[in-house]
Amino acid sequence: MKKGFTLIELLVVIAMIAILTGAAGSAVMKARVRSQIARATTEVREITNAILAYENYDDNHSLAKYVTGDDTWKEANGQDLEFILGGGDEGRTVPVLYNGALTRGMLLDPWGRPYAYKIARAGDASEDNDDVGKSLKTFMYLPNLNRLTPEEMGIR
Repeated sequence: MKKGFTLIELLVVIAMIAILTGAAGSAVMKARVRSQIARATTEVREITNAILAYENYDDNHSLAKYVTGDDTWKEANGQDLEFILGGGDEGRTVPVLYNGALTRGMLLDPWGRPYAYKIARAGDASEDNDDVGKSLKTFMYLPNLNRLTPEEMGIR
């Protein structure tokens, strides 16, 4: 008899290796998605905290001038969020409150899409009083977290 493996034995071993590789690849991809979601959630928390820190920086800073409206979502770009990225604020210097990387002038999520944000008036805030900082709410939207738009998620 010749020594060696039969074709069936080789096919069985190759199939077993393919199954094990597929299972390991699936676990790696799930871990990658979980880490992307965790990173996006952390970045949103940091951006939100930076916006709130700007409001509390001193009495001369107010988010009222950055109100986007109740139904308006804006893409997070360096120009609109300059007030937390260390940009000037009407001649006053504001420290860097969020040290995020800008790509093509945008704050991008782990999937490469820009974050969206909304700063809206809360409750019964007087439209005449722009100095009421506590009457504002900050919202952040993770575009790819649920693969839905804000409207599809019922966010208004």
